[in-house]
Amino acid sequence: MKNVLVILDGHIAKHLVKRMIDLNNNLNQYNIIYTDDSIIKTNIPSNFTFYKFDPTSYSKLSFLLNKMVYQDALIVLASKEETLAVIENIRKKYKELNFNVYDNWNIDLDDKNIQYYRGNDILANGLIELLPNIPVFAQNIGLRQGEIMETKVPFGSNYAYRYIGSIGQEDWKIVALYRNQKLTTIKPSLIIKPNDIIIIIGKPKVLLQVYNTISKTSAQFPMPFGQTLYLYIDMYVQSEEEIINGITDAK
Repeated sequence: MKNVLVILDGHIAKHLVKRMIDLNNNLNQYNIIYTDDSIIKTNIPSNFTFYKFDPTSYSKLSFLLNKMVYQDALIVLASKEETLAVIENIRKKYKELNFNVYDNWNIDLDDKNIQYYRGNDILANGLIELLPNIPVFAQNIGLRQGEIMETKVPFGSNYAYRYIGSIGQEDWKIVALYRNQKLTTIKPSLIIKPNDIIIIIGKPKVLLQVYNTISKTSAQFPMPFGQTLYLYIDMYVQSEEEIINGITDAK
């Protein structure tokens, strides 16, 4: 079980505690420092311990820092000054601890072990993905650099009606495909169809190029003209050889 230090304040704290409880799997021991009683919920799990005090005070925070060895920490506070003060307090005890900081003020400390979650960027990314023809990136998975993308295959796409095995995938790969709201097993013989949603991974710059290729539509037969091909044969006029050749050409 990992010991995790969580320092919360502001309007996000209440929602964050609820999500932590909803997703709790008893694999972490949470020590949560707070100042607002409204974040406390009923039916608190046994691996959650709450401490009410001002975390900007090192004399108070050091007591909890010395109580156990922490493997991770999360700081979500309402002001830049409080956030910087808490980071400084933690660094007095843990010089190399990796931890995450909610940052709404573009904090940029010379500390390679801090991962920032910038509020404005997260909000902007979430909103822009609601627009049409915008690639959707996994924001909090992998290296968090955009190496995982979801895209929908439009009608007339160069990728529509192609076998996955026939698509060159250099520096990227199709890892999942959803069709009719169901996950489909990926295999080389699987044919991609319009409206399929595919999950691709790779280098961020390469994924953007792939997205542009998938999204481009062209008047490739039979799409967008239809899905069924009809061959008209006049057996009174055409010879057997002509009929066979016509069928072969149509196929």
